[in-house]
Amino acid sequence: MELKMTKYFSIFLLLFSSCYYDNQEELYQYLVDNCDTTSITFSNSIMPIIIDECSSCHLSGNTLGEVSLNSYSEVMIYVDNGELESDINGTANIMPKAGMMNNCNIMIIEKWINDGAKNN
Repeated sequence: MELKMTKYFSIFLLLFSSCYYDNQEELYQYLVDNCDTTSITFSNSIMPIIIDECSSCHLSGNTLGEVSLNSYSEVMIYVDNGELESDINGTANIMPKAGMMNNCNIMIIEKWINDGAKNN
């Protein structure tokens, strides 16, 4: 009887203690170790993030909320009034609407803004 119980207990442990995989960036977004914020430019760093994260609503004719982010001058409207930074941080609206962008992209945009938001 005791051997049978041990066998069932072992099977139970095996079934309910299986391995799992979690994406570290999703679990620990505040621990961004591999985010390169050293050479940020508008054309090579910021615009690609805007294209990836914002294009479905704010690029190429899609101007939901009358917000267009097609060019440096259009992006600067939302940098100057503080909306870009507050939206990507979720303090005003959460943008993109599909969910906050990853912390590395947020850090890159914030660094670019803090460094003067140059058109380079």
